[in-house]
Amino acid sequence: MRGDSSAALAGEGAFAERFITLSANANKFIQTADYQFVQLSLGANADYRIGNTYDHTGDPVLNQHAFPPDLIAQLHFKVGYGFKLTGKLGEVMRESAEIAYSYTMSHLARYHADPAFLDEALIHLHVPEGATPKDGPSAGVTMATALVSLASKRSINRPLAMTGELTLTGQVLPVGGIREKVIAARRIGIRELVLPDANRKDFDELPEYLREGFEVHFARCYDDVYSAVFRTEPAAQ
Repeated sequence: MRGDSSAALAGEGAFAERFITLSANANKFIQTADYQFVQLSLGANADYRIGNTYDHTGDPVLNQHAFPPDLIAQLHFKVGYGFKLTGKLGEVMRESAEIAYSYTMSHLARYHADPAFLDEALIHLHVPEGATPKDGPSAGVTMATALVSLASKRSINRPLAMTGELTLTGQVLPVGGIREKVIAARRIGIRELVLPDANRKDFDELPEYLREGFEVHFARCYDDVYSAVFRTEPAAQ
């Protein structure tokens, strides 16, 4: 009986030793998340709008990059006009981008931009981290803002995050994940948000420590987004 116990203890000890060895080298066998927050540069060479989104951990905030007008003309001068999307986007996100493009094209004059801009330029909109699949309608207002910024030659010179589904009539619809998006914005130091007005209750229900320090603009339609982002009113219809 004692011999059996000794054998059992020896076995447990061997198991513990193997377990500790595996734990010490777990990173060799277990894939772990590699978190990297990107410091965006806001300048004349590129036009950035921050799209407020997150993955299953609630961490990353994506950004969207659209080429500036002079680079578009240089790269795509002989192609004509159009809209190109890259970044491994899902069907819903591609449709959201097309809605943003159609809405912007129809309202450029209202947003103090050249009405012929999208008739003459091939727009290439890329969502970084191209190997990561992305989907959903939440970036609609972000993509529309990037297009308005390009067409009007006005950049955004401050940290700003936004989320919201955009319709063809310019309505801003509610989206999910407000808590996670607010946390993601806070983690990278963004303190100004544009959220759908229909998500106001979701934001108000967050704990005070999450809401503290944010300047939040609630939007019912894209006119509200435009006024908050560019700090000017749309032209009269």
